Amino acid sequence: MAVVNVGLNQVAQFLIDDISHHAIGTGTTAVVATDTTLDTETDRNATTKETRTGAQVEIRSLFQNSELPTTIEEVGLFDAGASGNMHTRRLFTYAKQASRDLLLVQLITVQEGS
Repeated sequence: MAVVNVGLNQVAQFLIDDISHHAIGTGTTAVVATDTTLDTETDRNATTKETRTGAQVEIRSLFQNSELPTTIEEVGLFDAGASGNMHTRRLFTYAKQASRDLLLVQLITVQEGS
């Protein structure tokens, strides 16, 4: 059975409708499918813009410099400002820069798995 384009687009729209917050943290444990939280969350902000083109979703959030840890190691997307369900988690490294805010942009492409 294959999920057709309409189904993939509807899943992408669900993400737009459900995700409301980006969280950042300093944890470095490998991502696994059973993760429900960031390892070490340091801040969580409401998303500032969500767009969808077909099955591709772009979600943006702004973090002020004062909200940033010295180094960000992980990021996640959530459906609530506190607790809530984590929809994605990713490891990456970003070193805080003096007097610079961070516009976090996450792209998600919904596609059928094999």
